[in-house]
Amino acid sequence: MPDLNQVTLPTSNEIVALFAYTNLNRYLYVFTFFMALLSFSSNHSFGQYSYNPRLNSNFFTAYFENDIMNGTDQYYTNGFGFTFQHHQLEQSPINRILVKSRFGDVASYGLALKHAMYTPYDMHQPTPVIGDRPYASTLTLGQYKSVVNPQTNTRRKSSFTVGVIGKYALGKELQTVVHNSTDNSEAPVGWENQISSDVILQYTYSLEKIIIDHPYGYISAVGKADVGTQERSLALGTSFRWGCFENEFSTVSSTTRLLNNRLALFLSGTLLANYVDYNSTLEGGAFSNNSIYVIDSSTLTPWVMTGNVALNVQFDRLLFKVEEALVSAEFDEAATHSWTGFTLGFLF
Repeated sequence: MPDLNQVTLPTSNEIVALFAYTNLNRYLYVFTFFMALLSFSSNHSFGQYSYNPRLNSNFFTAYFENDIMNGTDQYYTNGFGFTFQHHQLEQSPINRILVKSRFGDVASYGLALKHAMYTPYDMHQPTPVIGDRPYASTLTLGQYKSVVNPQTNTRRKSSFTVGVIGKYALGKELQTVVHNSTDNSEAPVGWENQISSDVILQYTYSLEKIIIDHPYGYISAVGKADVGTQERSLALGTSFRWGCFENEFSTVSSTTRLLNNRLALFLSGTLLANYVDYNSTLEGGAFSNNSIYVIDSSTLTPWVMTGNVALNVQFDRLLFKVEEALVSAEFDEAATHSWTGFTLGFLF
């Protein structure tokens, strides 16, 4: 087990500066520049880089999700984001409120930028349709810490996220551009009725424990809790991995470069039963009550099933994943919804 105290880290003032900005746009500018700078420096040292997956688990990934490949254009209809993980983020003051490391744990630290877009079933009505989903979009930036204990086969992870819901998340503008650039696709009507602007402050904690272990895979039990102004929920379920891959519970995180440049090819998936107490994209923001249209809380479905299955490919420093996800009806007149996602990343 490596001694992380021996790793040369920047001063706390350098990391604190990243989080000193209160304006969301400044958060995004600093985040983008920080990632580009580290990616550039790493790309120029690949030839001399001696990689040890227990010491280094630095990576950058980008994902894109859309339901058009499932023949729909509704509900959670589009999402994209970026994840940047680097050991230097250990010095961030945000870690003081994240999960604590214990004896035998190996920790990893990262940032996640996410955009999500939600639309009703009928996007051709200028006024809200009662019983349909409201327009909504979110833009968030979060920091997470994940700790894996190879002796107990457990992973604990928590994150703190800030962001916005409403017009400042630019959902209308992004969807209009996509539709205008797509043949035989009409621009949506009704974004003027979207969930009103509000602040997102979210804390998430999850625990995973392997219950069935096998040389070619495992099945684990999963528990998750979300508390904040974006969502309040509890979830219990299971996840699995099966195929040819390096045991993630013996390394810093689930994304680690394989030794000897081996190819990894495996299936993964998760199935969760979620008890949802509050969902801002359906009920409106926690601090604002002036949304033109929201779903009546009495019609919300308290128990929501979510699941996904993915094909994962990893070769040397490159990562690729294609995923199919599904969510059950979230309110009385809603339907089960599915979408497809793609993730591309690299390790350094």
